[in-house]
Amino acid sequence: MGVFFLMLDGVGLGRPGASNPVSAGLPSLSRILGVPLDSMGFRSGEVRTSRAVAYSLDARLGVEGIPQSATGQTSIFCGINAAAILGRHENSHPGSHLAGLIESGNLFHDGKRRGKTTFLNAYRPEAFSRMEQGTYTPSATTIAAKAAGIPLRSFAHLDRGQALYHDITHWTLRLKQPDFPERQPVEAGKIAISVMREHLFTVFEYFVTDVAGHRQDEKLAHYVLSVLDQFLTIVIEGILSEDYLVITADHGNLEDLSTPAHTPNDVFLVVISGKKIPDVPRPLDLSHVRQLVGQLIEVAS
Repeated sequence: MGVFFLMLDGVGLGRPGASNPVSAGLPSLSRILGVPLDSMGFRSGEVRTSRAVAYSLDARLGVEGIPQSATGQTSIFCGINAAAILGRHENSHPGSHLAGLIESGNLFHDGKRRGKTTFLNAYRPEAFSRMEQGTYTPSATTIAAKAAGIPLRSFAHLDRGQALYHDITHWTLRLKQPDFPERQPVEAGKIAISVMREHLFTVFEYFVTDVAGHRQDEKLAHYVLSVLDQFLTIVIEGILSEDYLVITADHGNLEDLSTPAHTPNDVFLVVISGKKIPDVPRPLDLSHVRQLVGQLIEVAS
């Protein structure tokens, strides 16, 4: 039994149209939910089937301005309204205030208290040396994992099929190193399930969706969504009756390629299992994700 938590960056619920590659770009989720993703944010805000439930979540958190990664991810991992605490949306990597909040308690702590917990992403060799030198600017997820004492995976783990790079297929690595071995999304999905089988709580972060959105690159957008969908297809097939797959995002972006900026749109929270999803309080915004995932971790343990 285990909980696999997939953290997406910059994927919101937008209106269908030519500028929204997300609406048709994740058929694996649309199939299991029975509705296209672009319908969720503009209907009841909740979709439920025999194996899945999906909610639309407010990424704005009641704070004026456009949602950003640092406050959105802190809200998700810590179960707090980080934007309200700061009085603004903070972009990119958490500053000292948010870092302190993350270090005081987050989802990795919750998982570790119940059982074996891991972060599936592999870090480049230079990242570790920069961490030692104090020149590395960590993301919210990195801060959260390190605060809970979760060992970070390296390229040695990547080589052994025990970790995934953030882009799944290694395409960003191959831009600089064309001879770097490519990894197929199907293989990556099998690795994710294999690692999940050894842990109660597994986290993987996929943030190239936000990169494609900022670039307004339609070709790249369709590619990163296709990779994600192929990966998800394998992971969903591997979810057993006592497992849970949870997918959410920190803010919108990729669902509207007409702008390079983040969007104020809702994001989705999807829970998939091999059996009926337990009843939980309806999550309304990013700050409610930790409580829901925590409940699933408790059930799975």
